Amino acid sequence: MPQYAVAAMLTTWAAVAGGRFAAAALLRYDQDEGHPGRHTTRAGRLLTFTAAVGLAIAGLFGLLADAIFGGSPDLSPDFLTPTPAAAAPAALVAVTVGLAAPLFPALHDKPWTEPLHHPVTAMLLAAAGIAGMQAAWNGLPFDAR
Repeated sequence: MPQYAVAAMLTTWAAVAGGRFAAAALLRYDQDEGHPGRHTTRAGRLLTFTAAVGLAIAGLFGLLADAIFGGSPDLSPDFLTPTPAAAAPAALVAVTVGLAAPLFPALHDKPWTEPLHHPVTAMLLAAAGIAGMQAAWNGLPFDAR
């Protein structure tokens, strides 16, 4: 079950990263053309939209896992709750930044998407934790017992 939550989280991060790159391209275009701040609102909406798309894909992961492995609520784990819950913090931060950044006049003159990066360490630790749980459950060759 945690595999689906981590996959949903990583997919949401990828969607937000794509939106950040597109928003950065819009803001860099404004800087290069000499019209800073012209596409600030559009860049914020783009970041917000990609975060919503990532969260929707996370919900689809939960629905798909529930459809494949689901059954009686007493016998099967709940997939629909943990998958969007794992993706929600990153999506909420991106939505907040995307909606708030165009409201600050000081950010109209500079590309505000430059410092928005997700930590790679968290993704690597999550993947290592999932691999360790898989090894403990299945007794794979890289089990550390």
